[in-house]
Amino acid sequence: MIKRKFTLLTAIGIISALLWRVEIELHGWAGLDWIGYFHWAIPIGIALFLGWLFMFTPSLSNVKRGALVLATAIISIVWFLVIQFVLVYHFNQGSSAFAQLMTTGEKLYQIYKDLIYVVIPLTPLLFAAFLFAFGLKSKLSQLALAILIYILACPVSVEILALLHHKGGADALHTIKSGVIIPFLMFGLGVLVPKNEKT
Repeated sequence: MIKRKFTLLTAIGIISALLWRVEIELHGWAGLDWIGYFHWAIPIGIALFLGWLFMFTPSLSNVKRGALVLATAIISIVWFLVIQFVLVYHFNQGSSAFAQLMTTGEKLYQIYKDLIYVVIPLTPLLFAAFLFAFGLKSKLSQLALAILIYILACPVSVEILALLHHKGGADALHTIKSGVIIPFLMFGLGVLVPKNEKT
């Protein structure tokens, strides 16, 4: 059922966000250290999403679904490293940001700093292409919805933080740090998985 499919996806997104937030709090809320250290919430969240993906792609054979899950896991790790790199350059401040500027040069530093505006909307496009490679073709309406969710995820999350009077403030940085944006990003990928009669 479609309802069960997206209810479960929403639950996975919320669980992943809660795990992320608990981990941040255990390490300490202050500063930008959270960008640099390993988060167990990342592999756990990926594993939950992969389980969901396997469950709701029954149009593929078990072997092909297994290959899809394995390949998605590998790509997810690589893409996480890309996002981590982008976040460091986009949000870094103070002496470490100055050191980055001196190391890379002004032009390259600005490119790295602005990469986040390419990486975020590119994520659903890449996932749609990845699904297509395994014979799962997303509709244009699904792709448009996924991109829209990714574009709106940050401003909507900022509004949620503002309504909650969240500590640290309501801005792009804290949408990630708080974990509020995570369910939206997961849902944005999930809507790309084609519907079929078995879901």
